Amino acid sequence: SDPDRLGQLARQVFGAVAAASDQGLALGKHDAELCDEAEKWLVHFAAWAITKYHPDESIAAEIRRLQQRIIHRAVRAPKSDIAGFAFADLEACLEIVDCDERSFLVSAEAQIEHNTPRALPRALHQLSTLLYFLKYLAREDASKTKEVFRRYLAKLDVSPAPDVVKWVNHVHQGFDESSMLLRKADHPGIEEKEPAEVIEMMSRRHCPLLGQFHRIFCTLAKTWERDFKVLAVPHHTQVFALLVFKAFLEDAQERVRSLIAQVSTGEGKSMLIA
Repeated sequence: SDPDRLGQLARQVFGAVAAASDQGLALGKHDAELCDEAEKWLVHFAAWAITKYHPDESIAAEIRRLQQRIIHRAVRAPKSDIAGFAFADLEACLEIVDCDERSFLVSAEAQIEHNTPRALPRALHQLSTLLYFLKYLAREDASKTKEVFRRYLAKLDVSPAPDVVKWVNHVHQGFDESSMLLRKADHPGIEEKEPAEVIEMMSRRHCPLLGQFHRIFCTLAKTWERDFKVLAVPHHTQVFALLVFKAFLEDAQERVRSLIAQVSTGEGKSMLIA
């Protein structure tokens, strides 16, 4: 029951399994009993060293089930599916699914079944990030986004080119509810709706300021829904920055040849460049 000791033993057990797989020995086919024993050790490790206490027993049971499924697939994976998948990756996957958000667990199960072990850490990290942003979607405020761009433009050490000010002002004037795929009236109860249903509604929206971005955002949302079974929509900050780039690219002027907008960490992209 010593987590550190369990961690050492679990690392050795998984290391032996991975080494056998690396040599081309598929333990799942050649020694099912040994695989079962390895699984038991790793499940015991997950229960004692990784999984937190969850008062909702149904959530706790679902977490245990997903962790067992991750371990089962990793232990029995062929060389092509586990190459590069280290014990640290296994730990990361087990920790990510130790989450009390039921919507995440439902989506995580699809990722566990859809991805090979070596692709699973990245898939689960992406899913976790998507659901984090969706959780705070209702807090997005277009007026604050607009003012942040104005404020930072005024704080630049060097006076911005008049064209840049013109592009920002152009977007500032037109960026409102009509520019958004999801609007405030859509937020209540949105987490209970199927992502595909919301995306279809977004596709039918009339958003003239977005232009081709409307189709691009909806295509991206459909891709995320297909691969992760979640709703993904761009942040106001991302949309505003892209619309400024759009104004820059559509302007026939020759004075400004490139444009860079820095976007704060946590707002989707650290840097957008045109």
